[in-house]
Amino acid sequence: MRNLFLKFKKEILLVAVTAIVSIGASYYYFNSPSVKVSYPFIIKADKSKTSFACTGLVYSIVYANDGPTYQNKSISGELKTKSKDLDKLALELKGDTLELNTVAAIEHGNVTSESYKITQNSNDRLTAIIDLSNETGVRRISIFVLNKDTGLAVWNETADNFPAKSPYGSSEYFHCL
Repeated sequence: MRNLFLKFKKEILLVAVTAIVSIGASYYYFNSPSVKVSYPFIIKADKSKTSFACTGLVYSIVYANDGPTYQNKSISGELKTKSKDLDKLALELKGDTLELNTVAAIEHGNVTSESYKITQNSNDRLTAIIDLSNETGVRRISIFVLNKDTGLAVWNETADNFPAKSPYGSSEYFHCL
């Protein structure tokens, strides 16, 4: 038996390594991070409203870690569902502008809203965009979309080199009343 093992040592080792890698890959594939948040409170938004209060349900961000060497470089992501990690928004429609302010900004003393250009304001949907690029060369684009039938909204932001030298993206899902 020992001679048989020694004769096929490489093949046995290859089969064992393949099995371990397959088990690991299957575990990762079937247990990849995901989240499901219940929202049994579908309350239709009042379509005639010109202001909304929105509460965050899920937040995600992806970004690159630009370390000094290739060993320190990676792409990371975060997913948050706890209310303490999520933001709240105050929205106000003013003509062709959506004024958006976050509770986090107000808590830091910034009471000035960001003015988004409304690209669609129909009976069932509101879509607005803003270019938040600044003089330092950071280019940030943010889009807000509200489904007026369900009160569900998504707020996306992408930037080409903030907070690191690589692009990042964030998205937060809200319920607005």
